[in-house]
Amino acid sequence: MPKLRKYDKNKLIEAVKDVQNGTESYRTAEKKYGIPKSTIEFKLKHPEHKDTLGPSPILTCEEENTLVRDF
Repeated sequence: MPKLRKYDKNKLIEAVKDVQNGTESYRTAEKKYGIPKSTIEFKLKHPEHKDTLGPSPILTCEEENTLVRDF
């Protein structure tokens, strides 16, 4: 079972921006925002990585609701 994050997504975005701009180091951003240094590093090295767990849904919400309603 994956660990649950204990920080706000907006804080992560701010931390990544600060490190990218050079206003903060990884360590100072870690202390300032309470986000692990490794998480900030990963987000900078892999910006294309999605945040959701598991596979993408096959049906859209609309299709799923149609199936539920009709059956």
